[in-house]
Amino acid sequence: MVTEPTVRQRKQAVLSALVDQKRAKMVEWAKAHAPALHMALKHHINTRGERMSFTNMFPLFALYLKIDEMPQLCIEKCVQEGVSELFVIQTHVEAALRGLTVMYVLPKYALRDRFVANRIVRLHKRVRYYQTLILEAKGSNRQSLMHIGKGTMAFVGSNVESEFVELPADSVVVDELDRCTQENLLLIPDRLGASPFGYQREISNPTVEGFGIDERFQRSSQAAWNVLCPHCNTSFTPDWFQHVVDQRDTSVFQVRDPEYPVGVNAAEYRGVIRMVHGCGGVIDENVRVGPGEWVEEFPERDLKGYRFNKLVSKFRDLTWLWKKFHEAIGNPLKTQVFYNSYLGLPFSAKGNRVTRETLNKCCRAYGWPVAVESLSGMRAMGVDVGSELNVVIREHVSQAGQKINRLVHAERVPTFEELEKLIGDWRPTVVVIDALPEIHKVMELKKTYPDLVFSSRFQENAIRITLNREQCEVHMDRTAILDSVLQGFTTGTLTLPMGAESVVDAGVYYDQMTASTRVVEVNETNIDKSKFAWVHSRPDHYFLAESYAMQASLMLANYDVFGYYQDQSQSASPVVDEMVKEGAVSPEEAEELEKLAKLNADQFLRGLQDAYGGNK
Repeated sequence: MVTEPTVRQRKQAVLSALVDQKRAKMVEWAKAHAPALHMALKHHINTRGERMSFTNMFPLFALYLKIDEMPQLCIEKCVQEGVSELFVIQTHVEAALRGLTVMYVLPKYALRDRFVANRIVRLHKRVRYYQTLILEAKGSNRQSLMHIGKGTMAFVGSNVESEFVELPADSVVVDELDRCTQENLLLIPDRLGASPFGYQREISNPTVEGFGIDERFQRSSQAAWNVLCPHCNTSFTPDWFQHVVDQRDTSVFQVRDPEYPVGVNAAEYRGVIRMVHGCGGVIDENVRVGPGEWVEEFPERDLKGYRFNKLVSKFRDLTWLWKKFHEAIGNPLKTQVFYNSYLGLPFSAKGNRVTRETLNKCCRAYGWPVAVESLSGMRAMGVDVGSELNVVIREHVSQAGQKINRLVHAERVPTFEELEKLIGDWRPTVVVIDALPEIHKVMELKKTYPDLVFSSRFQENAIRITLNREQCEVHMDRTAILDSVLQGFTTGTLTLPMGAESVVDAGVYYDQMTASTRVVEVNETNIDKSKFAWVHSRPDHYFLAESYAMQASLMLANYDVFGYYQDQSQSASPVVDEMVKEGAVSPEEAEELEKLAKLNADQFLRGLQDAYGGNK
């Protein structure tokens, strides 16, 4: 016997049907108007194999809704907020569903391979929908090029120029922009030139002000996430220094939350720290990670820019951030990591680059060009090898009791024959030349000038110059030797002729000397193992030539200024732990090295200046 449903059951059935209809309409709407969101919720899984969720992730959710409206986009971000996953999903949408050719750029070739294996191939194996799209494409796939659905995904390393010229693209994604080879990124517009789409989107943790993603963000619409203060009904952008901590002295900060006990050890605090708005109202957690809106500073700009930070993240509370900030106080490396990785902000510190002002301060009253007949001191020549040879020659002289290394010649020559002529004319004491890429020509040059010409190969973690006389080859860590060039200019031990900005190679010398920036390469799995590195946004051949000239100087006897730097160069070295493990230093020396490893360039320079009586 079939019983009739009750009135209540009929109502529940109707409500359930209405809910199902509403859900179906929402799915259809997302599929039509926000395909990245649809793919994320319907098919995608994250790197942990979990279904995607946007609970209390309102800033990210808003981007999923808007990304199709932003063909030109840059995101300056903190770490681990799911933003990279959005770019992976959007790449699949544009390639598989729209038939576009998408170029996904990663910093290095080796990183590209790991990314494809761990983030793309693994994903395709675990999601049936992606497997179906690959089968539909009926194309052969390899590590760098994948046919999926209607289109193609190409994964390239920014350090390999040839990968930028092989394939025209409709859409380009640059992941970790600040770690990429900047001059190769200039080739991207050429790849997009023939496409009616021309999408270019970039994402990165920032490093220093005005470089990489921050330079892009400053030219963008500059959107910040705003939340609403429930006390005064005012929308505001959460700021670490305005709403979380109050600076009382140079290295003294106090939590603004009135319930935070004064004097408590940050590491031991177990309570919840809350933001305090300018009106004095305390912002609870549900407001901090709750709904808000992106507010653009310059909405009229075509390049859309967004900045993500952990102040509104559900993954880290403010107590955790306060402990990280407290650990970083007085430690420049950790401070920069805190700014870059947690606040999503670039860091500003002196000593991050050679500036025109720095170079101008090194100008001294001697004529240019310098006549070779007037030279009497030892001479160091450095040569960087590229499409042409950048040559720097410096003479060692003594002025007012201080040893100075003055520039006497800088020139670009097209061939090794011209270089040999320069060697014959200027009679340098030591020549150091880039070993790559002209390996055979460099070997021939060393045979022609035995015990005079040495090739140089950068060797990671080699904080002291090492010399192989049998092979006529020297090795040193790239960061360490470039730091020594910076510090030579900052302390005035490297000098230039008066008016150098215009007279030395018609301005090219200054352009290339100021092209590089010293940044922190963040190790996200172990922040304490982050290290400094030099990156360049345009050609920096003279800067490298100066580094080879510096290596030549270090090979000359009794040059105390650079000997001192060699003994103190731990500021650039990531190898303190390895030295200690190998027993190369005593416990007392290890402690001193640990202190030096945490110095930034500016602190080291001050110490070096103090060692020379505070000169310059």
